[in-house]
Amino acid sequence: MTTDFERALAKLLGIEGGYANDPNDRGGETRFGITKKKALEHGYEGAMSQMPLSIAHKIYKLDYWDFQALDQVSAWDPRIAYEIFECGVNQGTGTAAVYFQRILNVIDRNSMKPIRVDGRIGSGTIAYMQKFSDATTKNTILTALNCLQGEHYVAIMERDPTQEGYARNWLSRARVEG
Repeated sequence: MTTDFERALAKLLGIEGGYANDPNDRGGETRFGITKKKALEHGYEGAMSQMPLSIAHKIYKLDYWDFQALDQVSAWDPRIAYEIFECGVNQGTGTAAVYFQRILNVIDRNSMKPIRVDGRIGSGTIAYMQKFSDATTKNTILTALNCLQGEHYVAIMERDPTQEGYARNWLSRARVEG
């Protein structure tokens, strides 16, 4: 049986691809979207071009999926879990969590006490999230996540025109899929 994580990872790997060493990419040398720095943090010492998929799988599971409690988010809505996962990989887990927390807070600020925006999806965020069960609200949250992600990419490119070569790839990530 394929897990939500494995489905999300397969989709992500379709975007991230294999080996890259683009001099304009601030992440530097990558394989399967994993930076050399992140691979070294996990004890991988070989050539990045040869890093096995099993290492990337382990890193994505521990540092991006489990770190943000995405099994619980996925049980609530797998599309939103994927969006947080993908955004966390590309913009940082803290950024993705902040987007999610900010959106949850503004969805129903007048009737519920806001959650703390701390960049970590923990029990408080999970409990707050579960108060929203209707499809319309979940779709709104997904759209808002993509809006914030896209705005982040545009801001990067406005500040640094050398990053404009990534516009199509980055902005294609910031779209709602059914």
